[in-house]
Amino acid sequence: MNDQDPLSPLLKTWRYEPPAALNFNRGVWSRLETAKTETTKRLQFSQLLAFPATTTRWAIPLAASFVLLLSLATGSGVALAYDSMTRDNRMATEYARSIDPLQMAMAQKPSHSHP
Repeated sequence: MNDQDPLSPLLKTWRYEPPAALNFNRGVWSRLETAKTETTKRLQFSQLLAFPATTTRWAIPLAASFVLLLSLATGSGVALAYDSMTRDNRMATEYARSIDPLQMAMAQKPSHSHP
């Protein structure tokens, strides 16, 4: 700022004093006690649902093994179902190919590539 400004000394001496908040300390302590009580209640509830880590140490590998076996069984089941659904069609196509003289002739005819 410019030192030649007549407001400069006045602005340097000016201080704002906010009015004192009534019951400020009591409000802060009240909110702290409420938060502490709520935290304690939440901890008590979560402890009812929680299991000690030593008793559940086997749960994750067991769940992973179960998911792996379930996916293996599902994949095998889907593959078997697909094979069963398409088997009749494949067998009929092969049988028709084996008795059809035109297809037998085409199978025996060498393919020639034309340059």
